[in-house]
Amino acid sequence: MGQCHGCVRYILFIFNFLLWLLACGVLSVGIWLKMDDSSSHYVQRVTDKVNEEYQIQYSATEGDDVTVTLAYLLMFFGIVLIVITFIGCCGAVKENTCLLTAFAVCLACLMLGLIGIGIWARVQQDDVNTMTTELESKTDSNIARGVRNYFIDSKSKDFMDKVHRRFRCCGAKRASEDFYIRDSQGRVEKRRVPTSCLPQDENRSCNYYYYRFVSEEVKDFLIYRYKVIVGVSFGVAVVLAIGVALTILFCQVVKRATSLVVT
Repeated sequence: MGQCHGCVRYILFIFNFLLWLLACGVLSVGIWLKMDDSSSHYVQRVTDKVNEEYQIQYSATEGDDVTVTLAYLLMFFGIVLIVITFIGCCGAVKENTCLLTAFAVCLACLMLGLIGIGIWARVQQDDVNTMTTELESKTDSNIARGVRNYFIDSKSKDFMDKVHRRFRCCGAKRASEDFYIRDSQGRVEKRRVPTSCLPQDENRSCNYYYYRFVSEEVKDFLIYRYKVIVGVSFGVAVVLAIGVALTILFCQVVKRATSLVVT
């Protein structure tokens, strides 16, 4: 009985150390999700030198960037888990069933919380393919502003020239006609189509192609981060479940050893 007692105790010590390392890992993932360079939350630039007003935020699909919120949650779980490992170590050293029970309950609560985050992130990952009208409206606004300011602003000109060449399109919703200068009665007064609009592309409006590019960038960004969150959440939840089982087992061993001594 004494050998079993000591064996379970050392296993619990080793588990707590590994759990502490895992907690540091969860904290690191949360910090990475928040501080990662691409978490400036802008879609890959169509141009290298363009004002931020022509860039699309990843959060444009939902108003708030949920991956940042989840990053804060993972950091919170990592810090709490680090604190809980000390409770587990104290309980194992003192063989205090109250501390061990509190440790097991805390692990179980964190496990349920992480499972909840993992399920939520998995559902969000499946829903990413549905882009909102807000994102489409934002891309349309970017193109319209670029066309409107093409001949009066160098940034707009640079932006639209790159869009034209990259997607082999021209203008906004009316293609090359968007650049026509019309009189008060709507008649074409001057035709000023940019040279970046190739003749064979003058009838292809850029709205759809630019939106498709932006939406794919947003999908890739969000899906990758949701996969990371799902993997970390479920992986840590499994480890916590093992911890709960080990702690309960050690509590039973301590109680049985105590009853034998009393007897």
